[in-house]
Amino acid sequence: YIDVIVKRFNQDKSHPVSTPIIPGTKLSKSQSPSSDAERALMASTPYQSAVGSLMHAAVMTRPDISHACQRVSQFMQDPGPAHWKAVQQILKYPKGTRDFALTLGGKSNSLDFTAWTDANFADHPDHGRSISGYALFLGDGCFSWRSRKQTATASSTRDAEYFAAHLCGREVIWF
Repeated sequence: YIDVIVKRFNQDKSHPVSTPIIPGTKLSKSQSPSSDAERALMASTPYQSAVGSLMHAAVMTRPDISHACQRVSQFMQDPGPAHWKAVQQILKYPKGTRDFALTLGGKSNSLDFTAWTDANFADHPDHGRSISGYALFLGDGCFSWRSRKQTATASSTRDAEYFAAHLCGREVIWF
């Protein structure tokens, strides 16, 4: 599947990269097209299709790209060149890591249940909301993950972390 989408979006000749999104990348609505010429250029770009293909990979087998996919999916209505560049970066990442696989148990004989969660505080330049994420492991294998924009604006780092812990706790209880 990775090979197919990399080729479909013309990234098969590009060099693989080591991260799905360049650290410190700030994407915002201000990077959306501001002129008719820019809109016409972006209309021919398969942005929504590329993001949808990447989201499918993120949901099914690639939790390592889920945060980057969440970031670029916020601009589906009016993507700009900076947003498309970020999508191309995500496409280059699985090209070099297509042989990576999720394993349930891995090398460990332990079936310990572990949950990790984190949040950033007010990182989004457009609305100031935080992003929460979690990963659930059984032994060494990740079996559930999520990266999501919080539904409320946190007033502190502590509040953002509590919200992330609550989101993770709901998933733990469900399992």
